[in-house]
Amino acid sequence: AAKLDDLLHAAVNSRGGFFSAADPETFATELSGVLKNIVARVSASGTAAATSSAVLQSDTLLYTASFRSTDWSGTLVAREVSGTDGAAGVLKWDAEQILSSTLPSARKIFTSKQALLGREGVSLSGVLDAAQLAALSVNPTGAAATTATAADRVAWLRGTEHPGLRSRVVDGVTRRIGDLVNSDPQFMFKRDFGNTLLGGAERSSYITFRNSATYKARPDTLFVGSNGGMLHAFHAGTPYIDNPLTVAVDEIIDPDAGKELFAYIPSELLLPGVTGAHAQINQLMRPDYTRRPYVDGSPAVADAYWDSSWKSVLVGSMGAGGRTVFALDVTDPESFDAAK
Repeated sequence: AAKLDDLLHAAVNSRGGFFSAADPETFATELSGVLKNIVARVSASGTAAATSSAVLQSDTLLYTASFRSTDWSGTLVAREVSGTDGAAGVLKWDAEQILSSTLPSARKIFTSKQALLGREGVSLSGVLDAAQLAALSVNPTGAAATTATAADRVAWLRGTEHPGLRSRVVDGVTRRIGDLVNSDPQFMFKRDFGNTLLGGAERSSYITFRNSATYKARPDTLFVGSNGGMLHAFHAGTPYIDNPLTVAVDEIIDPDAGKELFAYIPSELLLPGVTGAHAQINQLMRPDYTRRPYVDGSPAVADAYWDSSWKSVLVGSMGAGGRTVFALDVTDPESFDAAK
């Protein structure tokens, strides 16, 4: 009895759960209940991080991705690195807050559709193919009845609320980023991949590529896949600069820091899955939505040479969310369009 009392006190003091079970079924049921209570009260859990430099220095920023199990939304924030231990310091920007105040019509979201000569890129606000429009208009099996049309669902994906679809507004903030779990943020900067060691036209054109005005002017960018069905590209922010007119460091951040530059939805999500005639992404809009992976793979970025020129290319996958692998030309992420 004394040992049981000690266990009970330990459970209470650690804000955990305590139960006594004499058979495996009761044990499993009670343990499941305790775990559900723990998960339900988690506000935000970190998943992965990236830094703006490989060496810790005064202008290094730490980018952290996380998720909430309460509504399966995600956050991406940038903080300065404090001290020499690499601890996260002052918040520099919060992508969720910035995206919440962005007009849905101002977002640049792309996918691909079936065309005469194969697949082609298209803006989500443009004309999708007939199969995608038909699938988007179908309500998922078992979901509450709704009059939402394909156009309503496209508008929802862009960030507009709809009375028949899941609300993403919490405390006045529209949470437009899905949970970020297995997709590690990829930081793209002006990195020399060593391609000047190549011979011939590849070497000389790589030097030209890195010296071009477009390459030099492009912002550092963060790419991350979310289970809101999108790969997001965010402006990583210019590291702060010392102001010589002041004694203290003047921390200047680019006004576009944290802004979503564009997003990409794998076209597979706009088509039916193994069962049902509804688009797979329609499940995301159910008021009774339960978490599932969509774009859950980590992207990779490198410089690649084809068609006699160099480009910076992102290759991503849906991870556990699907079979699609995609490649995007991110040489100029601020000017990304359907042709990329």
